[in-house]
Amino acid sequence: VKSNVGHLESAAGAASLAKMALALRNDKIPPSINYAGPNPYIDFEKEHLKVADTVTDWPRYSGKAIAGVSGFGFGGANAHLVLREVLPGDLVEPAPEPDVAVVTPATDDSPAVFVGGVRMDEYGEFVHDDDDDDALDRPAPAVDDEPETPALTEEALRLLALAREELAAGTDESAAESKTDLVPLAVSGFLTSRKKAAAAELADWIDSEQGRASSLQSIGRSLSRRNHGRSRAVVLAHDHDEAIKGLRALAEGKPNPSVLTADGPVANGPVWVLAGFGAQHRKMAKNLYLRDETFAEWIDKVDALVQDELGYSVVELILDDSQDYGIETTQVTIFAIQVALGELLKAHGAKPGAVVGQSLGEAAAAYFAGGLSLADATRTICSRSHLMGEGEAMLYGEYIRLMALVEYSAEEIETVFADFNDLEVCVYAAPTQTVIGGPPDQVDAIIARAEAEGRFARKFQTKGASHTSQMDPLLGELAAELQGIEARPLEIPYYSTVHEGKLFRAGADPIHDVDYWKKGLRHSVHFTHGIRNAVDNGHTTFLELAPNPVALMQVGLTTAAAGLHDAQLIATLARKQDEVDSMTTAMAQLFVHGHDLDLRTLFPRSSTGLAGALDFADIPPTQFRRKPHWLDVHFTGDSSAVIPGNHVATPDGRHVFEYLPRGATDLAALVKATAAAVLPDTRLVASEQRAVPAEGARLVTTLTRHPGGAAVQVHARIEESFTLVYDAIVARGDAQSALPAAVGAGTVAESATAPAPVEDEPDDDAAILHDNLTAGAGIAAGFAKWKPDTGESIGQRLGTIVGAAMGYEPEDLPWEVPLIELGLDSLMAVRIKNRVEYDFDLP
Repeated sequence: VKSNVGHLESAAGAASLAKMALALRNDKIPPSINYAGPNPYIDFEKEHLKVADTVTDWPRYSGKAIAGVSGFGFGGANAHLVLREVLPGDLVEPAPEPDVAVVTPATDDSPAVFVGGVRMDEYGEFVHDDDDDDALDRPAPAVDDEPETPALTEEALRLLALAREELAAGTDESAAESKTDLVPLAVSGFLTSRKKAAAAELADWIDSEQGRASSLQSIGRSLSRRNHGRSRAVVLAHDHDEAIKGLRALAEGKPNPSVLTADGPVANGPVWVLAGFGAQHRKMAKNLYLRDETFAEWIDKVDALVQDELGYSVVELILDDSQDYGIETTQVTIFAIQVALGELLKAHGAKPGAVVGQSLGEAAAAYFAGGLSLADATRTICSRSHLMGEGEAMLYGEYIRLMALVEYSAEEIETVFADFNDLEVCVYAAPTQTVIGGPPDQVDAIIARAEAEGRFARKFQTKGASHTSQMDPLLGELAAELQGIEARPLEIPYYSTVHEGKLFRAGADPIHDVDYWKKGLRHSVHFTHGIRNAVDNGHTTFLELAPNPVALMQVGLTTAAAGLHDAQLIATLARKQDEVDSMTTAMAQLFVHGHDLDLRTLFPRSSTGLAGALDFADIPPTQFRRKPHWLDVHFTGDSSAVIPGNHVATPDGRHVFEYLPRGATDLAALVKATAAAVLPDTRLVASEQRAVPAEGARLVTTLTRHPGGAAVQVHARIEESFTLVYDAIVARGDAQSALPAAVGAGTVAESATAPAPVEDEPDDDAAILHDNLTAGAGIAAGFAKWKPDTGESIGQRLGTIVGAAMGYEPEDLPWEVPLIELGLDSLMAVRIKNRVEYDFDLP
């Protein structure tokens, strides 16, 4: 297509593909425009090459018409496609689709469909039957070789029945406070502006009669099945009015607590944070246990293991509203909740990019990283918590040790400890926060000192200080109880707070042996070091798995100290908040930031098992922004820089231009542009329109010079028929030039034009930049150099520069996509480079 439209750089391949598709459809090879003859340095006959200079029938050397298209992109990237004409055999009707039958095997409660003999679930995923013959050829999934574990206790069953009755009757506090289920409405687009436009269209539809007649669940389910662009948002709503309000806020770019939005995905997966002591509270996880089957299933699994280890039921603890958690039951129950929360997230398609544990959270972290089986992880937390509980129960008087969080950095605490000889560091929680432990009088004294200095300080309700020398008597018995646990190779990157926050990559040798757990109980926890290493490795999302967020504040302090001021800090559950809604919100946040999350699974199946027509809403289809990409010729009153078509100078001194307009043409502007292309400083002095050009006619403009100006005629041409449509006279202005001297063919004559006066170059460098860079780059005039005191960040100015050069609004620029993939060409790169050097005063 170079002879048609010139250089297109990365767009040439697509244009050539369109040209060849049209040529195949019309069964003709179009001629190459302006072809004058073969290159004398190429042996066309020997190489079996030919350039079509006329319309040619398509040859069928192999019995069919074939075309090749090559695209040569920026930086030497090449792409080649082969096209073939459609043959009669391509039009054979396909075989009819096999009937689809819904089958529910007795061994599986989940619904499925059989398509062509293959069993699939409602999301199109393959489902393997236990009795499938092919299963004999597949390796069996790894399972823990564990003995049969106990079922729920009778007391747990009694409490469960009572809780379900309260939930159904609405007498349970958590159930009474919650409204209808929170519904996530996903809206997305490749660009932020398209996402906003989609939100506005959806808001209008929901506010219509048809939209209000559709259930919010059906609307959300339909939206979840769509393709999701890079710029995502989720509007969380309980009813139609909340949905409309949130969508309109999203469309207008206004903040709203029910709107979660991000303009592009983050690069690395989320870090799952398994926190330590302090998240416990009465009724924690009870509502979620009653309302979410997946969560309850995994609580029950841990409950059976805990019964086997310690002889009591975690389910009883969760369902007992009067439960006041102690040092032992707190650790075991939080561990069970962490495991169930993680498995619930995994059931919805989420997965960790890395994990980090803190104190008791190390057990669940080891399980999710693959370092321990669930049975061994449960055994570890049970042994640890039971020994600590027994030890704390025996403490009295001078043997009691307290713990407190004080606002001192690791360096500052060492200086402060010079006045408190018996205090020890329990947890390096954040760059400016440290958990310390020791005798009560010294703990109280350091708290008083911190508060007197205007620093934050808080005492923990404990009688013992873990991660200090007080744990030494427990280490031998802990090692004895953990004999036989099997440490496994890691499957997920692991930031170990036991090993000073060090990263152990997936596939690393096992680390969770007995010595690991002894060190973890006795020595300081390097939590902030693990978070800092995660930030340094590119992680920006941190998801805390806990019944109440207790570590996210320290995570936020660490990310801010590392220079990451927009980290995504996501809680799963929170005290006094609806737990199902909290989990929906957490998963929506993961989805918005581009992390793995199957949004379809947030919408439960209907009573029949599969979603039917009534479970979906007839929401508006995706509206595409249609933009023409034809290069039209537009004329303005001073379009001296525009050549109106192909130009030919005839021997008799006339100048002829010809082009095919793609719409209505201003004939007066065409005449001015023609005159400006040949004569300097002309003006239109007389004109008369004789006819209106017919649709599809080419415009042929002829300029005939005469003293003082020229006569210009515009003819409309259809094939070989010409019709005069416009007649005009242009006159010369002040600029004068002599006629060229007549010389022999091939001899260059010196111009007789009087030298134009040299104009002083403008002193304003902004004017120079506007003339040579701005007008071509699409950047508005009147801009100023970037200054730090304007409130505009460097990133915002770069977004303006790059977006203007590449045709994006700054808010739509996909920062995570390489510019070459967005269509950067050499001219754009030069414009960006020049503008950056100017705006930031770079040498």
